[in-house]
Amino acid sequence: MNVDLLHYFSTQGPWAVLFVGGLIYTLNWARSREEYSQKNMEELLDKYDQLSKDLWAIHNEIMKCQQNLVNNKSLVELMQDEYSKHRDIEKDILEKVAEISAIIEDLKK
Repeated sequence: MNVDLLHYFSTQGPWAVLFVGGLIYTLNWARSREEYSQKNMEELLDKYDQLSKDLWAIHNEIMKCQQNLVNNKSLVELMQDEYSKHRDIEKDILEKVAEISAIIEDLKK
């Protein structure tokens, strides 16, 4: 029985050692690959976070510009209203001046 056991371990032992060695090598390789992948993932997430912040900053600037355009449009409309009021007043003044000029001409005659 001792000889059979010795014979079994002498024929199967090298394969077991190779199997365990291959298993350890594969586990170490998988761990290093996982660490490499994790490192790359963290770098990509950092870049994504930075891009996301930059895009939000750009979005906020666009919204401010859009609001300013709306405000400026309102301001332009107000200025146009004021301009038209001033034109109306100018026309009224010119009409009054014409009337006064006509009255003065009548008085000179």
